[in-house]
Amino acid sequence: PKSEGFEFVGNPERKTRQVPYSRLDQDTLTHVAMLPGTTALLSGKIWTVFSIVQRLASSGIPFCLLTPPAKLLGAIDGALKIYQGKAHLNTDAHTLNCKNWEALRKQEGVIVDSLQQAFERGFRKADLEASLAKSLGNNHRAIQVGLVEEAKNREFDNVVLTSDIRYGNYKIPQTRSKVISSLYTGITRGVHTVYYQEDMVEKVVSSIKQGLSGN
Repeated sequence: PKSEGFEFVGNPERKTRQVPYSRLDQDTLTHVAMLPGTTALLSGKIWTVFSIVQRLASSGIPFCLLTPPAKLLGAIDGALKIYQGKAHLNTDAHTLNCKNWEALRKQEGVIVDSLQQAFERGFRKADLEASLAKSLGNNHRAIQVGLVEEAKNREFDNVVLTSDIRYGNYKIPQTRSKVISSLYTGITRGVHTVYYQEDMVEKVVSSIKQGLSGN
């Protein structure tokens, strides 16, 4: 649905199991990696895609990318330039208007805090390149990692949604519409099973109501 108030309608002849998880920790990642069939791990922000790729690569869990590697590398390189005080050299679309780290955090939210911590530990673009080198291409047994919009018009046996899909300022109509669209798209990509953080749907509904009451 493109507007608030529309009902979520799926295929009445197909039943998809919904499984809540408390945290997308290592145990959860290991569990979903063992699921039969194809599995996609879908996020709302490219920074979460980065985090997931790093975690899967370091733990040896097979993965492949829905997000083009150049897109992911460009976003991280742009954020790194901002962190290093070289924002004037940044040309990446995700961070182009951010002149310093405070501006990036305001634009992208607290989700970039973990990215800052990685930079403080000495993370380099080459580290991400090393992780991406472990991607298995189109291996159907590997977890497919990417943004929700990159999974449009595709189906997977299992889908795992990250909690950042619901992040944003719900007082802004465009944000509410994007969250609704992303959540709907993500949920409907899963044929057999959809995993999402417990209470995520309820929190989205509550946030939308609060955002509408503030207008």
